[in-house]
Amino acid sequence: VIARTAERIEQLFRQSGWNLQQFAEALGESNPRNARTNVRRHFEKGGNPTLKTLIRIANAFGCKSLNEIIMG
Repeated sequence: VIARTAERIEQLFRQSGWNLQQFAEALGESNPRNARTNVRRHFEKGGNPTLKTLIRIANAFGCKSLNEIIMG
């Protein structure tokens, strides 16, 4: 499920047309590198993103529910 969620987030990022700065701002991060690194850290190598992180990402992309992030 985590790998699929990470793929979905990458897909949403590409579809959004955002650059890293815009993505960082949407997540409330001041540094675009931090935003990308933080998201990757949660999903790579067996990471376990918190519910709070998933909600922030879903809100940033304007998803109506977490299912749009988790299930695609």
